[in-house]
Amino acid sequence: MIKVENYSGRIVKEEIECLNNGEEFSALYLAREIVLERGYDYGSTSVRGPIPISTRPYSIPQKWHNLDQEDIDKLIGVIGEGDARNGSVIIFFF
Repeated sequence: MIKVENYSGRIVKEEIECLNNGEEFSALYLAREIVLERGYDYGSTSVRGPIPISTRPYSIPQKWHNLDQEDIDKLIGVIGEGDARNGSVIIFFF
């Protein structure tokens, strides 16, 4: 079930919650694996925003705060929401 219907002006088509297995950053590592398995790539982590997901090769700015609206419109999704260190994170695919 999709809990967030809109993310930064983009319609969310799929939402995947990645759970922490007790190790630091395990949910984030799982989210990155899922993104790569689907044939996409991701940008860098940022304290101020989600991690952008794009087609390969990743060719837009790495950090969310460096993206303009044109870049955001090109995204496949984002890894965001949650506690990347000790909790779960959510992948939003647009």
